[in-house]
Amino acid sequence: MSTFKIAFKTSFVYRSSALFRVIGSVFRIFVSIALWKYVYQKDSSLVSYMIVYTILSNLIGMFYSNQLSNEISSKVSDGTFCMELIKPVNFIYLGYQKMLGEIFANLLTRGLPVILIFLPLLITRLDSIHIDQLLFFCIAVVFGHVLYTIMYALIGFIAFICYEIWPFNRLLSDTIRFLSGSFIPIALFPTHLKALIDYLPFKYLYSFPLRLCLETVPQIDIYKDIAILFVWIIVLFSILVFAYNHAVNKLVVQGG
Repeated sequence: MSTFKIAFKTSFVYRSSALFRVIGSVFRIFVSIALWKYVYQKDSSLVSYMIVYTILSNLIGMFYSNQLSNEISSKVSDGTFCMELIKPVNFIYLGYQKMLGEIFANLLTRGLPVILIFLPLLITRLDSIHIDQLLFFCIAVVFGHVLYTIMYALIGFIAFICYEIWPFNRLLSDTIRFLSGSFIPIALFPTHLKALIDYLPFKYLYSFPLRLCLETVPQIDIYKDIAILFVWIIVLFSILVFAYNHAVNKLVVQGG
């Protein structure tokens, strides 16, 4: 928790940076809303749906962070990975606590202003939000956060093979942005592409929780999708544990 508190406090040191992050988030939402208003200018119901979709999608994105991959790769690149192994706490867990502190600070500095600014738009469209599925929505976001974190942790361990991991970070980031429904709803994709997305875990990061919030989803489908999401977490976490153990077994330290 000390790591969490330090990361949380550090996020407030550069106040101008926090201010520009707020401005960037608000500007991005306004641009997206303007785009969907133009695309669906003849259908007010779809415009209303996409406004709420855009705001909620940006808020969900604030629960996700790719910092853990950078944390792992930097420790591998500068050699401090071996020093982390002698500490009494797993260094992945410490990195996660640091990332969690930054996420909470981000929610305060960016999430709260975004909610306050766009609250009038959400209130006027409150009838489009399914309150009865709100609990499942929260569960999906929490599970999505775990899934997202594990994905980027795995990217971090690529540093044992490649010195630079930023191309893999960028590839995963763009794939998530395109296939998760964070900007374009998956329902608008071609049939063959939607069939491919159904076999991938990315839709559970944005599309699934947004559907729970904005559409009526049968409970049997909710339970099935949550179960599949949980299975994805277990599978990827098992791969992460294997990658960590393999890295420790293959680690060679010169001197000291």
